[in-house]
This record gives sequence, C-alpha cells and structure tokens, in this order.
Amino acid sequence: HLDVSEEMFVWDVLAGCIDYKKLLDVVVDAFYARCGKSFLHSERNVFAVICYLATFLLEELGLQHFSNIVKSQDVNKMYKFLGFFFDVTNLSTWIKDEWSHIYDAPFVENNWITPLLR
Repeated sequence: HLDVSEEMFVWDVLAGCIDYKKLLDVVVDAFYARCGKSFLHSERNVFAVICYLATFLLEELGLQHFSNIVKSQDVNKMYKFLGFFFDVTNLSTWIKDEWSHIYDAPFVENNWITPLLR
C-alpha cells in the first residue's frame, strides 16, 4: 500500500513517461536493437521508466533513491541498460541528435544531455 506522496510520485512518473514517450522510445528502441535482443519486450516499460527517472528526476530523487529503484530490478539488466544509456558517446552523439529532432537542440543539450554527462 502506497502513501499519498508515493502514489503521487507513481502518477507523476507515469504521466512523464507518457509525455516524453518519443524521447524515451529513442533510447529504449535503440537499446533493444543494439544490446537488448535477449530481453523480453514486456520489460520495455521498466527501461522506459528508468530512462525517464535518470533524465528528468535524478537530481530531485538523489543518487541513493535512484539507486534503490534500480536495485529493485534485475541487476544485470539494469547494468546493461544504464551502461548503454550513460555511455558518453551515445549521449553525446546519436541520443542528442535524435532528441534534437524532437525538441529544440540547445534545450536538449543544456537541460538533458549536459546534466546526464555529469
């Protein structure tokens, strides 16, 4: 049973995943194509949520809380996904480029890519 703040967090994350679906799909689709062929597609939403949390809520959540969420999932899958997502080359090149087709390039760079590269 969730308390009110936990329930609001879940709803906020769900809404965010819907709002930023195109952005998340860029990463998750590429992950499945390049590294995740052996993963079930039913797990796709888990990767989308982790991607959303990392991109939009990491600072707010804090590293420890984010880490706890990640650790609640299959460690090997999370390791593989986060290694793919946080790869400097991936973030600096095609993720940034693809996201810049959806949103304003300077906004993508300043608000999403640069913080993720920290």
